[in-house]
Parts: sequence; structure tokens; C-alpha cells
Amino acid sequence: MTRRMVPSLVPILLLVLADAAAAQTQPLRITQDTEYLEFGGDVGMFNLMGWGMVGGHVTRNYTNWLAGEAALHGFTGDAALPAPAYAVFAAEARLQGRVASDRLAFVTVGVARAFGLSYRYSPVVGVGMQSATRAGSAGWRVDLQRFPSGRDLYGGGRLMIGFVVAP
Repeated sequence: MTRRMVPSLVPILLLVLADAAAAQTQPLRITQDTEYLEFGGDVGMFNLMGWGMVGGHVTRNYTNWLAGEAALHGFTGDAALPAPAYAVFAAEARLQGRVASDRLAFVTVGVARAFGLSYRYSPVVGVGMQSATRAGSAGWRVDLQRFPSGRDLYGGGRLMIGFVVAP
């Protein structure tokens, strides 16, 4: 009778041991893929016709190659420049990679909501470069973006330079 009980207890014993081992195993976290936030301020030129713009962005780096970004830029209008008051909110995904130990190159793809321009919504595509940041550092950023819904140069693109801070 004891011989029959041993084979039936083996699966139960294996389950108990597996549960005990799983409870002691810590999840593996890769340090290069830790999430962090970046905040930045930007100045630049909208429409590539000389319209000034100012604004900022927030970037959440999910991995060393993927980030999400939200930005708000605009201009209040100026009598010296024939530019209307406008604002653009953009939400983008950023695919990035290191091109040197201290620089990142990136491509952004997303959607924009515009106020005061020739369109209300537009896809956004862009390219840029920035200094490699990590938590507790600051750096620079250059970004060129295209808004395909803009008529000709009226709302069709922007060139920005700025700073980034990762607290």
C-alpha cells in the first residue's frame, strides 16, 4: 500500500517545491531600461518662414529605444511679424538610439492638435538629436518636425532647439 501512495504524492510535492521557489525569486530589472522623465523648454521657428515659437515638452523614456512625448508650443502674435497667434499640442512616440556615447538620434511619430492654423489635426513626423540624459542630468536638443496637413509652409513644419532636464 505504501508503494501506491508514493507515486501519487510526487506531483503534489513538486507543486509545493515549485511554489516555494517562485516565491523566493525576485523579478529581474535591467538597469539600462529603467523608466525616467525628461522635461524641456524649446524655442524655434514655425513654418520655416520665421514665425517665432516657444514651448515645452515632457518625455517619458520607457526603454533605451522607446519614449512617449507630449509637447505644447505656440506664439502670441507680433505686429512686427505677419504671424497669427497659434498653439500646437502634439503627442508622439519617440524611437531613439545612441549615435555616440553622449548623443541620441531619434524619430518622432504622432498626432497634433492645432489652434489658429490652417488645420485642426495633423499627423506629425520628425527627426532630431539630443545629448544623452539619464536621471539627474541636463542637456540640449534639436528637433525638426513636419505637419503634413499644413498648407504649403503655412503650418507645415517647425525647427526647435532647447534644453532637457532629467530630475
